Amino acid sequence: FVSIELILRYPGGVPRAEFSDTTAFEFSGNFIGTLDLELDYGSGTPTVYTFPINGRGLINQPSDVLTTVGSKAIFSVQDSGSADKSYQWQGRAGGAWVTLKPSAGSYGGGTSPVFTWTKVSLNQDGYQFRCIVDDSGCTDTSDVVTLNVVEDPNLTLSKYQLDCNTFVVSYTNDNIVFDAVDWSSTSRLSQSGNEAHYTATAGGLAIFTATYGSLTFTDTMSISPYAITQQPSDETVDMNVSNTASFSVVHNYPNATFQWKYSSDAGATWADLPHNTSVVGGGNTANLLFKRLLPSFDGLQFKCEIKNDSCTTESDAALLTLINGGSSQMAANPKFEQVGGELFGERVEGEMKAVPNPTNGVFELSEPREGHFTLFNEWGKVLESGEIRKEYDLSDQPAGMYMLMLQSGETVEYLKVIKH
Repeated sequence: FVSIELILRYPGGVPRAEFSDTTAFEFSGNFIGTLDLELDYGSGTPTVYTFPINGRGLINQPSDVLTTVGSKAIFSVQDSGSADKSYQWQGRAGGAWVTLKPSAGSYGGGTSPVFTWTKVSLNQDGYQFRCIVDDSGCTDTSDVVTLNVVEDPNLTLSKYQLDCNTFVVSYTNDNIVFDAVDWSSTSRLSQSGNEAHYTATAGGLAIFTATYGSLTFTDTMSISPYAITQQPSDETVDMNVSNTASFSVVHNYPNATFQWKYSSDAGATWADLPHNTSVVGGGNTANLLFKRLLPSFDGLQFKCEIKNDSCTTESDAALLTLINGGSSQMAANPKFEQVGGELFGERVEGEMKAVPNPTNGVFELSEPREGHFTLFNEWGKVLESGEIRKEYDLSDQPAGMYMLMLQSGETVEYLKVIKH
């Protein structure tokens, strides 16, 4: 040969070392790659022969582990030697190295490529580990790695409603200071410090991500809008069978307050129901109960107003229909004579008078006050309703008996008026 050139290359062809005019060389370590033998027979163009080299030794070192109390810690090595090599992990807590068993109560894999500490504690912070690999008497010792343990940050997300369409979501945590935080979602409006503003979105989630070293902490919070999930239903009651009725709403509003309302004019005007009387109960809850029904209730509508700290909404209206004793039979029903002041409130006698009574058409209230009125004819038909006023006119109505219902707060009075 005119010349001999040996080139040791890493995978990918990058040279590690070159040896000229020699037929032998030595190298140590865990090298894996190729050896190019270039022989020049005198032609000026060398012939190249390539040979794979798989040196014995560690090709992947273990790495430090950062984890939280109660979590798992995993260390691993990879060696390129023969199949019958052995592994032995060692550990120490600031002192001499201790050879670890194949397994114990708190760990496993002490004699395998992968060593696992199944549930770390805070007092193991700073423990160090290494692995000794023996391949037929050829021994390699891995890098020394450290177990770093921190307490769980106790991440907690909370939210409050800024208005009916906006949530503010925030986080709190203990024990560690995050390196970085991020809030994500297509409905995020803004992010500042430990909170973010989101548009309420059906099925939406606020996604929080925080990092500390190599650790990532993630949590989510629903940003679905609060809503009435079940509306009150119409009720039809056979008064020969029952004398009670109920309406209810189902909702997911936090810190909610309730006010049931009624309308005697097909929803044109609404008045508040009292909260709890001898006739009605639950006027300020999600469940409205009529303890006993009066014929004049036939045809009334009811709805619930729900409020929380930042939002107000109303349910759909529900209709009450009475049969076998409803308003169409009011005059013939003895209860008509017993109504007094008990439609929705407690009975009140003699506090309000219609003057004159009987009347030829126009009459006035002796003590008008703020509230809502409903005027019925003797068949229970609603003739008029609205805000209580001083004067009323029956001039266009036929002679007969009429009932004026007056509601002021939780007090309800009935005045019987006779027109000649």
